[in-house]
Amino acid sequence: MLKECVHNQIDNYSTVNNYKEMYKIIEKYKYVSFDIFDTLVKRDVPKPSDIFNIVGSRTGISDFKNKRVKAEEMARQSTNGNEVNLDDIYSELSYIPNHEIVKKVECQVEIEECVINKDIIDFFNYCVKHKNVLIITDMYLPRHTIESILSNNQIYGYDELIISNEENSVKSNGGLFEKILSNHGIDYRSIIHIGNSMRADYIGAKKAHIKSIKIPTYKNRSKESFKYMFSNQVNHDYLMSFINNHIDSKSSYYNFGYQCFGPLLYGFIDWLRDDLKKSKFDQVLFMARDGYIMKKVYDQVSDKSDIKARYFEASRRSLRVPTYDYSMDYSDMLNVLTVPNLTNPTQILDSWGLDPEKYSKKLLLYGFELTTNLKRETLINNTKFKEFFKSIKDDIFVNSANELETLEKYLKKFNFNKKTAIVDIGWGGSMQNSLIKTLDKMNITNNIYGYYIGLTSKSLDNLKKNKLNAKGYAFDAMNNASDDLERPFVGLFETLFLEQAGSVKKYIRNDNRIEVERYQYEYINNGKEVERVKSIQAGALKFNFDFYNSCTAIFIGHDRETMFSNLYRVGVIPSLYDVSLFGKFDFFNNGTKVFLANPKSILYYLFHLKVLRTDLYNSQWKVGFLKQLLKFKMDYKKIFDMLRKVTN
Repeated sequence: MLKECVHNQIDNYSTVNNYKEMYKIIEKYKYVSFDIFDTLVKRDVPKPSDIFNIVGSRTGISDFKNKRVKAEEMARQSTNGNEVNLDDIYSELSYIPNHEIVKKVECQVEIEECVINKDIIDFFNYCVKHKNVLIITDMYLPRHTIESILSNNQIYGYDELIISNEENSVKSNGGLFEKILSNHGIDYRSIIHIGNSMRADYIGAKKAHIKSIKIPTYKNRSKESFKYMFSNQVNHDYLMSFINNHIDSKSSYYNFGYQCFGPLLYGFIDWLRDDLKKSKFDQVLFMARDGYIMKKVYDQVSDKSDIKARYFEASRRSLRVPTYDYSMDYSDMLNVLTVPNLTNPTQILDSWGLDPEKYSKKLLLYGFELTTNLKRETLINNTKFKEFFKSIKDDIFVNSANELETLEKYLKKFNFNKKTAIVDIGWGGSMQNSLIKTLDKMNITNNIYGYYIGLTSKSLDNLKKNKLNAKGYAFDAMNNASDDLERPFVGLFETLFLEQAGSVKKYIRNDNRIEVERYQYEYINNGKEVERVKSIQAGALKFNFDFYNSCTAIFIGHDRETMFSNLYRVGVIPSLYDVSLFGKFDFFNNGTKVFLANPKSILYYLFHLKVLRTDLYNSQWKVGFLKQLLKFKMDYKKIFDMLRKVTN
């Protein structure tokens, strides 16, 4: 452990405070030489030897990494400290069937896994314009592979590429540097070298009396650390290497989208595409509104072999209201309400499909206003409200019949007789249940399967009890013994999926077309939050663009826990920085606006305990609320779980 710690300290040591200093340092030098690996380019793997895991995975050779490392050690034993080439190494692997093919695969993986070092490329291009540039590498790979790596990353304009295995010399003992000075007639005082290796690039250059700059091997470009939350630490290390190499640090929200939301979306859509093909679905419908960003990712990565996705604009309200009919009495209509326990006539009328403003005067006749507080559980015995219902029930059912007609026309745009996958965020599958009930009531044959980011224990009642088909990606309480992993940060989770449009209200006829009418977007007044969510989603989409078709995606993209881990870490072990980003976000819960996690001070709550209880209850990111309130390093998820047990 100590040895590894010291090694990492040396590896990440830099002789400059930042890369901008190097512009001034190189002014007096005619030549600038650069190392390649971990200097001009980075590999999308935690350690260079991890490339061999990908080669082993691609070729189907078990334990290939250990075999390949041992082969290189054996090849080097006979060189007296000079460089080996790839042929030397693979001669030690001749016992592997088709080892020549495996060698070609290794070269191809190296090409695919190497990406530009975004921190130094501008400086390199400056040097190309103003200096003579040499590229020097201690490397066993053949020239054509190294040149492909450079050209793939738009590294052009250098004067010469010098490779140790062609010169039979290495940088670490100074021999390769001395050879370059001699062969090119360069005065050691006129050249400066830049690289990441203390031994090869810094000390090795000094052995040849060449001035050198050591840059860090690893620089955390994401500005966040992500503890792995599940079991496969190795795969998570691959993911973080990829993210660190590719992220363009923009706003904090964009970075969050790239690092946390993007991997979850990629993993989910990758899983979904595979399952749709295996199960031979005929159509896939992404459900408004949470399905909006998921469909964007699906469209971004899908190819000709994928089913064309469609966007299905519906809500519980748009499916529920058309099913009301004259057979339903007051008790039935109370049972279909989707309002909080403490409600008001505005929410009730909207749930029954009516425009509340049109009934404000009639309500006064029965002693109510639109904002009168009502307890849902006592409405059954509220005689005045029951009389009010009787006075408007014809309006409810006439409106319901009209909405039923337009709903049927909208549904006919989709052939539900086909094997249909519907895609949504989750959590209990109530939308799927509502849709199927509506279709059944209309005698529309349907064959529907649900695909969700996660399924909570509520899905047992909504789906499993009704023998409906569904699967969850990150967690699945319907089909497996699984916790409701979204619960500690459900508000934050759902915020990420916002479409930036209001919920679907109903379907209306416009000439001969059926169109979707939406409610006003509830977040429209909070312009900052809208822009921040857009930035999060932009970062997520950029991650998917970068990650798709990468070697890393093929290697770890199927690991659900790895792809969910970063978002889950922020949700259940947030830093104060995380809470500062999202705590003051608005969240609408049954029409009531609350904050995700914005507590008052501890001092205030000491004298207002009831307010603390209310604020914590209303918070839609309770772990974040507790972290912001107490600030100490504690297991807030454990506290949350304990509070849930006490209150249930």
